[in-house]
Amino acid sequence: MAAYVTRGVFNSKEFQYVLEIDFQIDSFREYIHLTEKVIDIDVKSKIDSYNKFLKEATEIEIEHMHDFQDHEIKIHTRQLYYSSLFISLYSFLEKKMYQLCRIA
Repeated sequence: MAAYVTRGVFNSKEFQYVLEIDFQIDSFREYIHLTEKVIDIDVKSKIDSYNKFLKEATEIEIEHMHDFQDHEIKIHTRQLYYSSLFISLYSFLEKKMYQLCRIA
């Protein structure tokens, strides 16, 4: 049977867990939520409408009315949003780990 130990919150004069971690994680949650909204509303809806247009339109309509550059930009923009989230979270983790190592 394993011993159960409650985890204490790390606090020191140089590092305050609530300010250093909790508030920033809540900010990331909000940022992720807002980014998902932007991706769903702006980017995905335009990509879906482009794909629908490409399926239903004739070759002449596609040639005259479809903006291929904008379509590709929207696809890559979506990937940029996801990449920026990952990089931001990684940077946050790296900075906090460095800060904790300096304290130790």
